[in-house]
Amino acid sequence: MPEEQILLWEDLPENPPLEVLADYAMNDAIWTWQLYKLFRPRLEVEGMNNLFYEIEMPFQYVLRDMGIYGTEVDRPVIIKAKEYCKTKLQELDVQLHGILNDSLKEYNLNSPKQLADIIENKLGIKLKDLTEKGAKSTSEEALDKIKDKHIFIEKLQEYRKVNKALNTYLEGLLRATDPDNRVRASFNNCIACTGRLSCSKPNLENLTKNKEPVNIRELLIA
Repeated sequence: MPEEQILLWEDLPENPPLEVLADYAMNDAIWTWQLYKLFRPRLEVEGMNNLFYEIEMPFQYVLRDMGIYGTEVDRPVIIKAKEYCKTKLQELDVQLHGILNDSLKEYNLNSPKQLADIIENKLGIKLKDLTEKGAKSTSEEALDKIKDKHIFIEKLQEYRKVNKALNTYLEGLLRATDPDNRVRASFNNCIACTGRLSCSKPNLENLTKNKEPVNIRELLIA
């Protein structure tokens, strides 16, 4: 398929016009047929007919059903957990400003540059790690090395965990949840080089195993 056509359909709008869908469907059929003609003889040569027709192709129906059925999530509990995290973030923000004895100054706790300035110049703690661009790193790995030096670091790490739970996992699940309270991810068996299944849009495999501040994985019902 010409690269310009691939790029054209890489980001289809949510509700594309009928003529766009028709063009997409037509080309999808044409180029799939071209691929079939290319790979069908190779299956014979490589002796992989049984693997392809008896295992891989029937498995596609399983993946299709998984995608259609989806995974049920507990929306009311997600919303409750979201409110809990919002309140917790506000509490931690007040505590962090209190530790700095600077409750009137606005610090952006999500700014690595500002955090590096606070840690080195206000708390007097030397940051050892650098980013790829040579700036002082405030990554989790960097903070782990100094977490015992000041209560601010411990509270900052807690703040980050809550912030990630809220904005990455809880908000992400809510955005991906359909009106019937199911998340319909895409399951792929031809992406990971090991042959294992992968999951995308959203990646349910990537949900954190941490149980604090909330147990994200328990929000998936079935």
